[in-house]
Amino acid sequence: MIMVESISYQGVKTYRKILLVIIILLLSIPLFHQNNNVVAQAEENLEGIEVRVYNGGIDPKNVASETALFHMFQWMNANVDWINAQDILNGELKNVNLLAMPAISPYTINDESVAAGGDLYEVRTMIQEFITNGGAYFGIYGGSYFEWSGYPLFDVRLTFPNPNISSAEYIAEINLNRVSGIPNISNKNDTMSMLTWNPGYFNSFGETKIIVIATYPENGLPAMVCFNHGSGRVFISSPHPEHEENSERDGTTFYDYLDDPDSEWGLLLTISNWLVDKTDVIIFWSTVGIFGSAFILGLGYYMLKQKKARKS
Repeated sequence: MIMVESISYQGVKTYRKILLVIIILLLSIPLFHQNNNVVAQAEENLEGIEVRVYNGGIDPKNVASETALFHMFQWMNANVDWINAQDILNGELKNVNLLAMPAISPYTINDESVAAGGDLYEVRTMIQEFITNGGAYFGIYGGSYFEWSGYPLFDVRLTFPNPNISSAEYIAEINLNRVSGIPNISNKNDTMSMLTWNPGYFNSFGETKIIVIATYPENGLPAMVCFNHGSGRVFISSPHPEHEENSERDGTTFYDYLDDPDSEWGLLLTISNWLVDKTDVIIFWSTVGIFGSAFILGLGYYMLKQKKARKS
């Protein structure tokens, strides 16, 4: 009898200690959400995320941009494939998590849409519905807006001219807004060098509240922004962070004559995880796991107390 009671008492003490640890972990959940270093470890890649990169046009700049994007999302470990106007008109966005639009002219998309039996208005509307219903949109330069043809995707538009900014192709220093909060880029450098050509700046002409990710040091105007659109999220950039000028991993040599010591892919991974809500999903399931463990341990503690009471 005494031996059984002793074992039960020790078991109760053990469960009390474990429950204390669980409580501490529960209280730490908000810190996991705020601490970017912890989140970054949890969201190392886009595994399981369906990404489609728009494939169209024959302009060498367009082809280089879409090639670099395709290789970048492969590096992020996403499930990457191509998509075009015909695919979009056929409803193939329904199984996609993130649509990446490279530096491509809306005129090109319009021509391809007409050839597929539709027009740019239809494609734009289907992309808008995709985002509004929870999809993620990643747009570079021409892929960030459609208003050249009178069909803007958003009320956030790329505006020209850009005061005090060169229109040449060059590697520019861009200031990061490290306190933007969403996505959390607080552990990144204050500045990054990025490829630009004839860069514009973003301006909101409606009610959309933009989150400024980066600005031009010459004038402080937004170069990269994020925002919510319905149930979805959007990232658009005038510079071209998809290119790795000092590396072959982007799959293209088009801009390798330029010297860019920085890689922006890490920054874009952080942004992409925010776009697809992966961080929120990780935190949700971590919370479920902790509460589940607490419930099981609490049940075990209760059973031990009942057993001790019966033996007494």
